[in-house]
Amino acid sequence: MKHLKYITVISTIILFLTGCIKQQFYPDPDDPGLSRFTSKQYQTGTCYINEEPYINYWPKGVIGFSSLPFPTITKVLSGSTADSLDFSWPIGINEGNKFINGKYSQISLRLPVSQTFSRRDLASWNDKRFGANVATLYMDHHLKGTANIYFVKISPGTTENDAWLMTGLFDGNIGDSIIIKKGRFDYYVELEGL
Repeated sequence: MKHLKYITVISTIILFLTGCIKQQFYPDPDDPGLSRFTSKQYQTGTCYINEEPYINYWPKGVIGFSSLPFPTITKVLSGSTADSLDFSWPIGINEGNKFINGKYSQISLRLPVSQTFSRRDLASWNDKRFGANVATLYMDHHLKGTANIYFVKISPGTTENDAWLMTGLFDGNIGDSIIIKKGRFDYYVELEGL
């Protein structure tokens, strides 16, 4: 009987952890390949890449926060007076609201920052836009182009791993061969190096 009690408690904890944060894809009525643009932290990032709908990778049945593939913002140290922040997440094709591997597997948006850039500075990016003259787009870490990004909402998180809440819009291109349109994200984001 004692073992049954422990199994029930453990099962309840697992259900709680797997249900706390989950990706929710709600097709946009005007663009069914994309999720609606919200600020409800649905853990969804979608965009069109060369007219094909892409979505972030989010495996089903993941237990606990620490194993979830959160998007990240990583401070990249350059050794000079200017560093950068990379905002990145894994992507794949959205086929029938399901993730499948596509031609591209990673998207990163890079923004220049000062060496002293901190979490406090990141919080000031609420409702801030960065144009193609500032933001750099990377696909699969080696294809480089330009991007526009608009952080609609940023706020410190209260999750177990200190993830921040971020909602925004983006687009970009790599020459004339890779065109990203109608990008939107609604994430808990892990901060690395900040």
